[in-house]
Amino acid sequence: MKSAHKISELNTFLDKVRRLRGYGDMDSYLLVSQIRGMSELIPDTEINTIIQDFSSPFTYGEAKNRLTHDVETLIGEALNS
Repeated sequence: MKSAHKISELNTFLDKVRRLRGYGDMDSYLLVSQIRGMSELIPDTEINTIIQDFSSPFTYGEAKNRLTHDVETLIGEALNS
């Protein structure tokens, strides 16, 4: 049952990531800091890269894609556990 709760939590989180509006959306920084507490499977270097990429309009889309991919990976791992 814990796995089902984790999957639900991650799906809700993924919806928030997908709703990010673009460069300057302060929710992007909030979400990245939340993912740090949700899983130790994403290394700090990855999280720091995402944060850095969110800080530029030229790399914002890449950061959002990377964060989306990381959360989808976590969902897949939770489904397989």
